[in-house]
Order: sequence, then C-alpha cells, then structure tokens
Amino acid sequence: MVDWPLWECSGCGSLHVVEGDRACATRLEVASYTDPMNEAEFLERRREYFRWIVELVDDAPGRHGHRRVLDFGCSYGHLLVEFAARGWEPVGIDSTARALDVARTNLPEARLCATLDEMKGMGLVHAAMAIDVLYFLDRPDDVLRQIRELLVPDGRIAIRVTNRAWLYQVLRWSGQMRRSGLIMMGSSHWAFTRRGVVSLLERSGFKDIRFEESERGKGSPDLTRRAYYLVSEGLASLTGGRLAVQGGIFAVARRA
Repeated sequence: MVDWPLWECSGCGSLHVVEGDRACATRLEVASYTDPMNEAEFLERRREYFRWIVELVDDAPGRHGHRRVLDFGCSYGHLLVEFAARGWEPVGIDSTARALDVARTNLPEARLCATLDEMKGMGLVHAAMAIDVLYFLDRPDDVLRQIRELLVPDGRIAIRVTNRAWLYQVLRWSGQMRRSGLIMMGSSHWAFTRRGVVSLLERSGFKDIRFEESERGKGSPDLTRRAYYLVSEGLASLTGGRLAVQGGIFAVARRA
C-alpha cells in the first residue's frame, strides 16, 4: 500500500480505492451520454456493440422467445432494447431514478427495479449483464453472488470492466505513481486485471470463464481512439491476452 488509500492485491494485481460505495449513480454522473442531447447519438454509435453482446449469450439455456435477461446497471435501457428485439424478456436494475424513468420510456414492457432485492419473487433469468458497473461498487463480489442466485442453472453472465491495472504498473515503473495513481483510477473503486476478473467470478459462483479479445462495434469515431482500440485488441489477440492493454476486459461465464 502507498500512503493514500489505493490497495494492490498481491495475488492478482487488481487495485482498490477504499472509499464509500458509489454504486451505479456515479457511473451515470461520469457518462457523457446521460445528457439527453447525446443519448440518441450514443445509442446509434453503440448499436452494433449491443447486438454483439446479445450474441455472446445466445447459447444460454431456455427456448428462444421464452428467455429472460437481467441488466444490472441498465441505465437508459439501451442494451435491453436489443435483447427485447431478439425475443428476450427484459429486466433492468438501476439505482438512479432518472435512468429508470428514461428506461421505462424506451421499454414500456420491461420490468425495472432500483435494487436486486426487488427482484425477489419475479422468477429466475437465463442471462445477466453487468457492463461497466462493477468497478464502481465497493463489494462487487456480493452483487455477483446475488445475481447468481437469480440465474437458472447453467445461466450465463457477461461482465465488462475498464482495464487500467496495466497503466498502474507503467506509472510505478516511471516514478509517477504518487502524482498520477489516483487520477488514473478516476471515479472507479476497482481496476481489475484478468486474474482479478477470474478470481471475482469464481468466488462468486461462476465457471467456464472466457475472455473476448475484441469488442465488436466498440470503436470510436475519433481517429486516435479508434487506432488505440485496433492496436490494443490486436496485441491482446496475438499474445493470447498476455499483453492486454485494451480499454476494457470483457468476460462471459456460466453459473456453477
């Protein structure tokens, strides 16, 4: 530990900032698309990405047209819109009332809640999403265990977390850690490594974890960021994930 509240796991190399739980609300505060002027543009730019995520869990148990999906941290319901278009029954959770109001407009037929506890009695789901939200939580493993209990046997989960732990190592090697370490973390509680993601999922009751080396449709209209995505994903693919400097870590697993 350095002399400010940033901890590094000696086992997996993941980082943790010890502060109060920000939960989903902070994710919305830092997301540019939450400005109503940006939402439509964001949705159009990410539509292919959302469709790709749906395809990743298409092998979930259950008959097509009779499956339910839970999106934890559903925000405005963009991902659930794509699931619904493929015949899934959408269920969303978000702790921010503003987000749920917009999601209800986008998906009038969806079941939307503010907490996982409200899901009790609604029945099980066949797949669950936790995209760009777990690293805002103080205890993401507790949330994943609750989600596991809502999944049918052999149900699927897909998670995405930002990939910043490698940058921490670069900062430490360059002697810039004291000045830049917490800035690197931004508003996140966690910066997971791949080993950290495996540990998180396994101790939360999941198995058969696989990583996606590239995120289809995740590119940016900005040429510099687009080049970054292409180069980083290429390096990850060529090295089997050993050199993982892409913007995010995306994993899919089954309920154990």
